[in-house]
Amino acid sequence: MQNNILKQAELAKEASSKIATLPTKAKNKALIEIANSLKINSKQLLDANKKDVEEAKKTKLKQVLLKRLMLDENKINEMIEELKTVAK
Repeated sequence: MQNNILKQAELAKEASSKIATLPTKAKNKALIEIANSLKINSKQLLDANKKDVEEAKKTKLKQVLLKRLMLDENKINEMIEELKTVAK
């Protein structure tokens, strides 16, 4: 699992460099698409997050970190709205 997380972090870093050079219009379009994807896939995200939280509890993750890990509909909606705000 840790190797997967490290690989995803590496890919994100590479993508961020490429995204930084895109025109603003393209970046904004990508942000809106991400927001739409969050909305469409919110149930799957919440289901996966529930499993992640359960696993984290088993490892005795600190409460402060556990709280940051937990997602709910409100947090997802906040993310969607923030993405749309940045894209304006």
